[in-house]
Amino acid sequence: MQQSHWASLPRLNALAAATCALLLALPATWAQPVYNSNDITPPSSNNGKLTGAANGKQVGGSGNGHAMLLNGNALASIDLHPVNSYSSMATATDDNEQCGYSYGLNGLHAMKWSGSGSSAVDLHSVYNSSRCTGIHNGQQVGYVETLIYTVAIQRAMLWNGTPAYVDLGPAGFSFSKALGVRNGQQVGYGGTAPYPMGDTVGYQPGTHAFLWTGTAASAVDLHPVGYDGSQALATNGTQQGGWVYTALPTPHNHAMLWSATAASAVDMHPAAYSDSRITAMTDTKQVGDGWIGPMGQPGSVRHALVWSGTPESVIDLNQYLPAGYTHAVATGVDAGGNVVGFAYNNFVYGVDIPPDAIAVIFAPGAASSTALSAFTVTPANAAPGAVLQAAVSIPSPAPA
Repeated sequence: MQQSHWASLPRLNALAAATCALLLALPATWAQPVYNSNDITPPSSNNGKLTGAANGKQVGGSGNGHAMLLNGNALASIDLHPVNSYSSMATATDDNEQCGYSYGLNGLHAMKWSGSGSSAVDLHSVYNSSRCTGIHNGQQVGYVETLIYTVAIQRAMLWNGTPAYVDLGPAGFSFSKALGVRNGQQVGYGGTAPYPMGDTVGYQPGTHAFLWTGTAASAVDLHPVGYDGSQALATNGTQQGGWVYTALPTPHNHAMLWSATAASAVDMHPAAYSDSRITAMTDTKQVGDGWIGPMGQPGSVRHALVWSGTPESVIDLNQYLPAGYTHAVATGVDAGGNVVGFAYNNFVYGVDIPPDAIAVIFAPGAASSTALSAFTVTPANAAPGAVLQAAVSIPSPAPA
């Protein structure tokens, strides 16, 4: 036995060497990526949120009710607010254009911009109101509504840079919305009830996630068997992301990833959370949010999340939040892996931006010791020429 034991050592040593070589070759794939966060709420605004990102650009809205475009710098935000509008919000961007909506004398209208407020194009043409929710390569998606005491009409829409539209509403569903677009694919949902737009906390049963390629006739129902609701919120042109809803035994949403068919659905829900969803995606990343504790209930916490294609790859971005904030939502991600969204402490139903929300970027990598983490001006809405006080924050002690 002793001779046999010693005879096996060369083989064991070879196996150990091969194993060590493999481990040394793969540490980057095993280590969880690190992020750092920056508050890029414009100093002139009391609050703000980011809703989309592409190629180093971010869009969203500021507390003064204006749509904004940024490039990672809170001090260089571009005001997209159209003239003669009371309020506006940018909801999405690609490398060249932005879209969203504005509210003015003629109501709520879907809007498109090309980097400035003066470039605004009104996409509205039919029904009482319209919103644009996604944009890519010359296409815009969203929905239109008609209000008669309540929402009587709600239809998914596709635009191509002008008010001329394609009604994407799928057969068999009274209400629908298109919510994302990429490389000629459009995604959204059809439903039996007119669910509200915006950051709502609650479940939306009776919906079916849909994928289109430019016409209502192209609609593909992505709704998986066994669920009580589903919505597709984003696409990268190949895969689609969103959520599915289950009513019993306890109501909950699970983040879901599709590859153009209902049968391809992959449950992306992380085990530690009660609810989750995907809100935006690139070719390699998915982002969204999850709740620990019953969704929207006192004591529960909302977490910004990022995945890399599997439930096990999820990273909770709340660990990188700026100090003083509890809840976070990831709403967009660019090809460089920069995740955008907002952080807040107090949810207020029915408002576009929580009163205490800040616009946040989660960037891959550790924070620089000299990077600007926050810049706060008091008062925030001072008149030109006034003397101000400013507080500058960096993520670690300043170098000597």
